Amino acid sequence: MSLRIVVAIVATMSVALDSVTAETVIQASRVATDLSRPVYATAPHDDFDRLFILEQHRGEVQILDLNSGEVLSEPFLDVGRTSRGNEQGLLGMAFDPNYETNGFVYVNYTATSGETRVDRYTVSENPNQVNAESVHPILRFSQPQGNHNGGWMGFGPDNFLYISSGDGGGSNDVGSGHTSSTGNSQDITNNLLGKMLRLDVAGDDFPQDAERNYSIPVTNPFVNIAGDDEIWAYGLRNAWRSSFDRESGDMYIADVGQGRKEEINFQRVDSPGGENYGWRLREGTIATPGGVGGLAPEGAIDPIHEYEHVNSVNGGFSITGGYVYRGPIEELQGSYFFADYVTNQIWSLDYDGETVSNFQNRTSAIRSSESIGSIASFGEDAAGNLYVVSLEGDVYRFEDVLEQIEIVEFGSTWKYLDDGSDQGTAWRDKEFDDSSWAEGPAELGYGDDPATTVSFGDSSSNKHPTTYFRHEFELDNLDDFSEFSVDVVRDDGAAVYLNGVEILRSNLAPNADFESLATASVGGSRESEPVTETFSKDLLVSGVNQLAVEVHQRTVTSSDLRFDLRLNAVLNKVSGLTGDFNGDEILGVEDIDALLVAIRSPEQDFSFDLNDDEQLDTTDRDIWVQELRQTWYGDANLDGLFDSTDLIAVFTRGLYEIGAEAGWGDGDWSGDGLFTSTDLVLALQDGGYAAGRRGDVNAVPEPTSALLASLAFVLVIAHRRRIHRTI
Repeated sequence: MSLRIVVAIVATMSVALDSVTAETVIQASRVATDLSRPVYATAPHDDFDRLFILEQHRGEVQILDLNSGEVLSEPFLDVGRTSRGNEQGLLGMAFDPNYETNGFVYVNYTATSGETRVDRYTVSENPNQVNAESVHPILRFSQPQGNHNGGWMGFGPDNFLYISSGDGGGSNDVGSGHTSSTGNSQDITNNLLGKMLRLDVAGDDFPQDAERNYSIPVTNPFVNIAGDDEIWAYGLRNAWRSSFDRESGDMYIADVGQGRKEEINFQRVDSPGGENYGWRLREGTIATPGGVGGLAPEGAIDPIHEYEHVNSVNGGFSITGGYVYRGPIEELQGSYFFADYVTNQIWSLDYDGETVSNFQNRTSAIRSSESIGSIASFGEDAAGNLYVVSLEGDVYRFEDVLEQIEIVEFGSTWKYLDDGSDQGTAWRDKEFDDSSWAEGPAELGYGDDPATTVSFGDSSSNKHPTTYFRHEFELDNLDDFSEFSVDVVRDDGAAVYLNGVEILRSNLAPNADFESLATASVGGSRESEPVTETFSKDLLVSGVNQLAVEVHQRTVTSSDLRFDLRLNAVLNKVSGLTGDFNGDEILGVEDIDALLVAIRSPEQDFSFDLNDDEQLDTTDRDIWVQELRQTWYGDANLDGLFDSTDLIAVFTRGLYEIGAEAGWGDGDWSGDGLFTSTDLVLALQDGGYAAGRRGDVNAVPEPTSALLASLAFVLVIAHRRRIHRTI
């Protein structure tokens, strides 16, 4: 979708849809909340009704019913007491590839002893609970420290179980419990730490050991040569959230860095294993700082992507690995999504096995009614939907991709008042007379080379505490948009008003200079980076709208002031499906209801004119029902049949007594806003009681005895309900 921006007057703009490219935004919804430190989400490959969410320190697995949207009252699994260190607890889970028949589920957790345990459970007769007595040990190994426990598990396309272990914790992979000469990650003998392990959990090569119940795949790289047979790859620090591309089978490994770099490693589906990803000698593509770094080991694999430890755009301090998107949103197909736990940024990139392309910072483009923070994990359900898991207790799902355009651009012309006067509240209103105010293009402020310099006060030690800004813009048609947001670049604090209503307020940042971290501000971002806030389009009007902003200085000696603002609008999605008037890509009850309302309206809206005859009438209704939906009049639930279920639904609700604003599902098949005998006559004449999809109907068939019996039955119910109501 695109649009044309027309500048009407200085500081006033009119927006009309036409021909400027829009940018993509991702619509996300919160699907679960009030969880206890959720760290992972997954599902069996053929279970499209449930999502399983791990709670780290509680040691429980909760079930989100994807149909009802509710978290079930009882957990699916409780592993008992777990260690509650910051990086310990219940960390990973994987369903057996044959879960539907064997009911096996595997968990990876840190016991109170600090030991990593991988156990298998079996689901009970209740599909929403495992058999607590079915616990079966798979693997045990010790963890020297309380961090870097790894914990991810997943079955690969080869049906073997992959497990990330972490290097054992501490820093530099040194100290007690770490191999002195090489560190754990480079030590491949009698050392499972800092590795990616691969096990065949369908067998048992260690029948005499009750805590080792697995086989070694004969194709593991160190079988019959020096090195632990369980190792598939090594040289990892703390692989946090790996994944397989469900389409290609390729593996992505996000490895948390130490002091300089965060990295994403990659392994092709046809890899023979044995990759060395470089830690502790290498952190990303550089020698590890701190005295343990050096040249890359022979044959070491560099990451496909890395980023610096900086608190800025495209930087961060703790990577959270994700997935290559293979869900229902076509625009996201093939992009690998990942995040940073500290800076809460979300990115995506495409990788073809040789070259990274299409790298995007998606943070501001992901729109949710709540801000997404503390991103501990991503997750997938059976359909490939992508979820974002927040350690704060929430789970979000990517729902759709929409197009966003700029209504007010950064650098637009604003009016401003910088004389130090207190303007009270009247200046926020649309009717306020700002004709005497100065005007200039943003960025506005002083210091840091703003485009328009505003007065800072009597002297450098006596700055004005508040500067005021106003900007008018005009919207042609609000129905073109579904959501609005503002991105504000501000100094210590700002309040933004739209048509007199506050839509954003960022708090004063303690001792905040221009490039210092404004920890008390909305989003906790730096002053040079925008704060984003969404707001309801109900605050806007078709025609002229007014933005008003006051920017605050923390003290009268503040060294700078900076302000700029961008106003964004998300365009309503235009469906390519004829008759899909609400854009959900389904021909549903909402669409036929909208069409019938449009037909009754005295104002002809030709967007509903399905046969392009420049008339909106019952012919368009016939086309929607019979040709597009291919069903019958009387089919209240749009299942392709007109039968007793449609009539029972109508009569048992007592809608025969209601005389206004009925909808299709309420029996208003004629579209007059009522449910009357006219609707029944229309349904019977249409032959809707015939079974299956609608075909050619050359004659009006006689009602069958089965249908007449159904009518008699529902009329008796209606009569009884009416008598009961009058008693």
